[in-house]
Amino acid sequence: MPNDYFQFKKFIVKQDKTAMKVCTDSCILGAYVDTTVKKRILDIGTGTGLLTLMLAQRYQVPIDAVEINEEAVQQARENFRLSPWSDRIDVFHDDINNFKNISLHQYDLIVCNPPFYTNHLLAVDAAKNQAMHNEYLPPEVLMQSISSLLSRTGTSYILLPPKQEEYLETLVSGYGLFINKKLIIRDRPGSNVLRIILKIRGIRTPISEDHLTVKNSGGDYSARFRQLLSPYYLRL
Repeated sequence: MPNDYFQFKKFIVKQDKTAMKVCTDSCILGAYVDTTVKKRILDIGTGTGLLTLMLAQRYQVPIDAVEINEEAVQQARENFRLSPWSDRIDVFHDDINNFKNISLHQYDLIVCNPPFYTNHLLAVDAAKNQAMHNEYLPPEVLMQSISSLLSRTGTSYILLPPKQEEYLETLVSGYGLFINKKLIIRDRPGSNVLRIILKIRGIRTPISEDHLTVKNSGGDYSARFRQLLSPYYLRL
């Protein structure tokens, strides 16, 4: 069974109250984000608060996190309170579809690791359903919310499996947004694609591709992975 907490170099993520635990692909997303943030960051579907905490370590700006599940909200609040950045990070118990209508801010950076199972049998655990099934955050709602909340020169990063990425890619331009970059993530060289991180902006540029393997052919963490995660992981 997974531990009920995950210790990073500068913060701790307690995860005993949430359905979705700290995972490698979320950590890659938090570490990979590279942008010039001027005013404010938004984390959609924060869960334990992992991405918010990773970004708070790097960017000295206010960060808002939105989460629909009440127990996850309580968990994120606890993790934020225990962090060195509690004075500038906050979590809102809300549906992003509602939050976008009441928010007083636009955001220079929006990150999201959305639920991505479509047309799968739902789990008995309602919290796990919300965390994993996109019936609770359809891609159309996600894109509409990002379009509404992203500042004119802002950037959004979204983590998805390949199939769901393909569908989201067909939606983006319909909301006045454009994919600028893709990070293709594999476990090892030559293995199937595990996840794709999309960099999305309101500015059209040629789409560039970046590649990351978590491990090398010998089974050790790759040099690129170590470089990305070394500011966070205790043993890197």
